Amino acid sequence: MSRRTCLLILGMHRSGTSALAGLLHHLGVSMGKDLLAPAWDNPKGFYENKRIMIFNDSKLLPALKTTWYDLAPIKGDHFPLSEELKHEALKILEEDYGETNLFGIKDPRMCITLPFWEEVLSEFESEIKVIIPYRNPLEVAYSLFHRNNFPIGKGLFLWAKYILYSEYYSRKFQRVFISYDQLVRDPLKTLELVDETLKLGLSEEIRKNSQEITSFVERSLKKFNLSLKDLPPNTPKFVSETALLLEKLAIGEERDSQRTQEKFNQFRESYEREAENYHLELINHEGARLQVLL
Repeated sequence: MSRRTCLLILGMHRSGTSALAGLLHHLGVSMGKDLLAPAWDNPKGFYENKRIMIFNDSKLLPALKTTWYDLAPIKGDHFPLSEELKHEALKILEEDYGETNLFGIKDPRMCITLPFWEEVLSEFESEIKVIIPYRNPLEVAYSLFHRNNFPIGKGLFLWAKYILYSEYYSRKFQRVFISYDQLVRDPLKTLELVDETLKLGLSEEIRKNSQEITSFVERSLKKFNLSLKDLPPNTPKFVSETALLLEKLAIGEERDSQRTQEKFNQFRESYEREAENYHLELINHEGARLQVLL
C-alpha cells in the first residue's frame, strides 16, 4: 500500500488552479518547499512548486519537443524519456515531499506531462488523486490574451488541449471535477466535495479553517465572468461541446462514466485533427479587435 497521497491539480492556466492550490496549502497540504512568488497576474500567489515548474518547462517539455503554449497534439501514451530525467524528478520529490504523507502538485504543464510523472510518482510510492478544475474556455482565452497577448482562438485551442489530455491521462486515478465559479462562490462547499470524493480526511481541517478559507478567495480577482453562450459563433464544435460536458461534470449534472469518456475521446480526436489546420482572422468580438477563430 502506498505510503503517500499526491493530489494533482490538472487544470489549464488561468483556470483557478492557484486558488485551489492556495486553499489546499491552508489546509496543511504540502505544495512544495519553494513556491513561485506572487506576480501582477496572480497577486495572492501561485502555490506552485518552483522546482517542478522549472523542470517541466526547461527539461521535460523540450525533451518532448514541445512547449507549454504549443498547440501540436501529444503523440502516444508513453514518454520514452531518459533515466537521467526520471532520477532528477525523483530527487525533487524526495527533497520536497519526503517527510509528508499528503502533498500536492500544481503546475498546468502536468496536464500534458502526466505519463512521465505517473511513473516517477509510482517509484516515489505515492497514490495519485486528481482534481480537474473547470473554467469557461472563453474566460481562459481572454485571460491569456490579457497576460500573454495570445489570440483568442489560440487560447481556446490551448484550453482544449490541456483539458482533453488531462482527462485522458487521469482516467485510471480517483478524481473529481470542480467548477471554478463554484469555488469562488462557495470555497467551503467545493473543498468538502473534494475531500469527500477523494477520501482525504480533511473535514476537520476544513471546519477549523473555515474563516480563513472564506477570506482567501476574493471574487474581485476573477476578472472575466462569461457563459458558454458568449463563445464566438465560429468556435469549433468540439470546444463548445467539451466545455458543456465539463461544466455538467463539475456541477454534478453529469457522472464520470464510460459514456462521458467516449465523448471525450471524440472531442480529443477532433482537437488532434483541427489543431493542425488552425488559423486566425481579425474580427470585432464584444467590442474589441481581437484575433479569434476563423
